[in-house]
Amino acid sequence: MTKHLKALLITIIVLGVILLIALSLATRSTASFAYNYSTLFYLNIALIVVMSALLLVLAYWLFQRLRHNVFGTRLLTRFALSFVLLAVIPSVLLFLISNLFISRTINSWFNLKLDSALTAGIDFGRDRLLLNRDITQDQLARLVTQHNFSTPPSASEIQATLKQNNWRTLIGMDAQGKIVWRIDEPTLRTASVTEHLPVFTPNLLQSIQHNWVQIEDEADNAERTDNGTAPRQFIHAIQTVDNPRDALAARWVYTQKIMPVDFSARVNDIQNGLRDYQATETSRESLRNLYRVTLVIVLLVTLLAALAAAFLIANRMIQPILWLAQATRQVAAGHYALVPQRVKGSDEMLQLVDSFGDMAQKLSVTQASLAHNQHELESAKAYSEAVLDNLSSGVLVFNQNLALLSYNQTAQRMFHTNLKQYIQQDLRHIEPFAPLCDIIESNIKRAHESTHPSWRIQQPFANPVAPHHDEITLSIQGSRFLAENDTYSWVLVCDDVTPIISAQRTLAWGEVARRLAHEIKNPLTPIQLSAERLNMKLASKLDEEGRTQLERSTRTIINQVSALQNMVNEFRDYARTPKVTFEDVDLNALIDEILVLYESGQNQQYIIRTKLSPLPRIWADAQQLRQVLLNLVKNAIEAHPQTGSTLPTIDITTEQHTLQSGTLIPAQAVKLTIRDNGSGFPEHILARMFEPYNSNKTHGTGLGLPIVKKIMDAHHAQINVKNVIEKTSPHAIMGAQIDILFVNIANKDAHKETTQLL
Repeated sequence: MTKHLKALLITIIVLGVILLIALSLATRSTASFAYNYSTLFYLNIALIVVMSALLLVLAYWLFQRLRHNVFGTRLLTRFALSFVLLAVIPSVLLFLISNLFISRTINSWFNLKLDSALTAGIDFGRDRLLLNRDITQDQLARLVTQHNFSTPPSASEIQATLKQNNWRTLIGMDAQGKIVWRIDEPTLRTASVTEHLPVFTPNLLQSIQHNWVQIEDEADNAERTDNGTAPRQFIHAIQTVDNPRDALAARWVYTQKIMPVDFSARVNDIQNGLRDYQATETSRESLRNLYRVTLVIVLLVTLLAALAAAFLIANRMIQPILWLAQATRQVAAGHYALVPQRVKGSDEMLQLVDSFGDMAQKLSVTQASLAHNQHELESAKAYSEAVLDNLSSGVLVFNQNLALLSYNQTAQRMFHTNLKQYIQQDLRHIEPFAPLCDIIESNIKRAHESTHPSWRIQQPFANPVAPHHDEITLSIQGSRFLAENDTYSWVLVCDDVTPIISAQRTLAWGEVARRLAHEIKNPLTPIQLSAERLNMKLASKLDEEGRTQLERSTRTIINQVSALQNMVNEFRDYARTPKVTFEDVDLNALIDEILVLYESGQNQQYIIRTKLSPLPRIWADAQQLRQVLLNLVKNAIEAHPQTGSTLPTIDITTEQHTLQSGTLIPAQAVKLTIRDNGSGFPEHILARMFEPYNSNKTHGTGLGLPIVKKIMDAHHAQINVKNVIEKTSPHAIMGAQIDILFVNIANKDAHKETTQLL
């Protein structure tokens, strides 16, 4: 509701109240009614029209808000209608009662026989006036009988008679109407008595036979100037003194009597009441209709004003509620910085609004503090997670019931599974941990029984969900720490120590190989020379059969010595750290150079297929890479079973490889893949592929792949061996695959950066 509409409604309501008060004041008197009623009537009609138009505008405004489902409109309408009902019901009831009251009261006014009562009162006054007239006439006749009035009477005697009879004057007149003598009541002014004397002409006196009495009403005097008092009644009486035959010789006595003041006032009141009653009786139905119209106007103005006031009051009442609703939605959405409410007042609803605003402001401050703390916590959490995720150790957190609570990314990679699906599940229900359940639970139980809450174990582990079921060696350290609600949790830190153990084995084998090479190499040359000398010295002294036997034995010794020398050379190569001379190498050209050596056997003894992609040049030792490629191709050819009907097939592939972002090594690398269709590797050999004498071949020393691994480590390259599994059932081994990832790209800046990092 706009401010202008509110101001207009308030103005109309105030104007309506003023006009109703003026209309009620206009009916107080007949004069005021006749002068102001019609004007006030039309003003009220105009006001009703204006108020009706404004309320229609207001109703249209409410309809539009209801159609657009504006919040608060239904509540505003409900409040307004409730207030209107509270005003309408009493107003209509009062109207009906007033209408009934007017009808019956006006009828009762005219049905109480007031006309008869007023007429009887006037008749009573007239009878009393006539009685006084007769009494005056009799008293005057007796006075004339007692006094002949042939001569003027004594003034004192006559004044006593005037006072006794309440007369005003006594006058003697001759036949011509001329005053012969006159005696007035001493307390009266002569002018006052003379003012009311009738004019007696000779004709009038001659027409009177014996006596004459007349009543004069002062109200009939048109020249009366004193309108402040009630008109009084005067009795005029004339009595003849004697009755001569000659009328011209007759004498007359006149007296004047005035009725009392209270009698005149009462008679006047009765006459006025009768006159007003008779005038009102003629307009009885008009008066009833007039009052009904007035009541209808009052009812309409009251109802319309009540309707407008109801909307204004309801609109004011719901303002705090609307503000609360809007503020509640903002608080629910997380916006606590509320706009202060603009509704003024001091009632409980506004106090509630102020309290809600204060609460929201405090919540805003608290939210800002919480947001700051949460930001710090998230930063600390992100930092902790970043640290944990970049740890080489897998971290697992279990509650006291051994249900998984959290983990880091290293643990997922270590156990080759998505651990998110196992959150809040028991340790025994987590498939990758099945082989470790018993030993972990036993150590936790011992930690409970002892005073030391930490423990450490080293356990071989074959992950049942790993792609190749590789067996690794895990170092698991468990620690107990206090959690919330006085409970505790277990943190398991898992480290894959397989590379460490493998490195330890490699060092041990290197030391053994160095000592064996040293111890074996020294006697080999004397043995070979001694065998050859024996053959030379004894061959001529023996017969044919002896010489044959000697040569066979000597050849065997020499061959075995040669084999031992080869073994010693391999031990020597394995034991010493290869010296790498880095240079710019084209891997594809190096592969083509190596494959020239195998062209003679192509499509007859084996098949070698290549798929070489354009590559950047790498930093490597070309001589050592030749040794690696020759060894790997030779192993791939020898891996094919001799009894098979197919030829050994080797696929050599190179490609440029993009590493995962966020790592500490360069983003680009070169990948070399050598794949064969042989019998693959057993699981126990695959887990320890790069350890010496870990081979399934019937011949050879088992040092080929360990030497390849040492050369790749010297080149900072990554090497990985796996079996090629058939995707369809029954998942048979289709061969083996070796992947080598070279990260030393032949770019000066990249090489410098890689060298620094490594």
